[in-house]
Amino acid sequence: AKSGREAIELFEETRPQIVLMDIQMPGINGIDAIRSIQEISRQVKFVIISAYEQFEYAKSAVELGVDEYILKPINKQKFSEVLATILRRIKKEKEVKQKEIETQEKLDKVLPILEYGYIYSILMNSDYQKENTDYHSLLNIQKEHGYIMVIELGEGSNPSNLENKIGTSIKGTNAYQSIRHAIKYKCKSIVGPLIVNRIVVLIYEDMPKNEYEHRIKAIELAESIHHSLQSITDAEVYIGIGSCYKSRRFNVSYNE
Repeated sequence: AKSGREAIELFEETRPQIVLMDIQMPGINGIDAIRSIQEISRQVKFVIISAYEQFEYAKSAVELGVDEYILKPINKQKFSEVLATILRRIKKEKEVKQKEIETQEKLDKVLPILEYGYIYSILMNSDYQKENTDYHSLLNIQKEHGYIMVIELGEGSNPSNLENKIGTSIKGTNAYQSIRHAIKYKCKSIVGPLIVNRIVVLIYEDMPKNEYEHRIKAIELAESIHHSLQSITDAEVYIGIGSCYKSRRFNVSYNE
């Protein structure tokens, strides 16, 4: 690149992992070109090559996180060592990123099991406070309040007497992952398993200051979830909403 502007344009076209940047160039100087490139990508590694040994340039380069600063005339061996060091750094970062992805994949597999356990503890155990504390820690739940939403799938227009629950359960099992993702997309929640034709969802939030406004918000959320689930499954979808309580009373919200 013959200028700072051309350097920026070339970076956008080629997206290299390492950029060798001179400081003194026509138009946009090397430091400003680095700033512009960093706005495009924070992953790129920079080596400044310059005959200018002024402190301010070096200071600016350090502030920008430049990896190396090489002065002209360039020593071939030094230049080779610098590139080798940066390549090792890139490889190490890639390995760390890969491990993070693998860890996240493992967590994604374990997460539903933990969530199922939490829902079961609320439904089946009248004294679930010890488990509640453990689950909040494992699931990284920051809020102490929430409410239960019960989603039922079935056939018929009477929600208190739905038909073909077993058949609907089979259909629901096939669509469960899509249902789970749709709910998770709408709100911060713990989604239980499909139990026959019913899915219990815990939606955690701050203690509502106004009960009426909370109810309106909860109903709007339920309507939004209902709309999404109707497009996923061909069963009728009915949703019940409990009041918002502190965690020790989530079972009361479920009973409501």
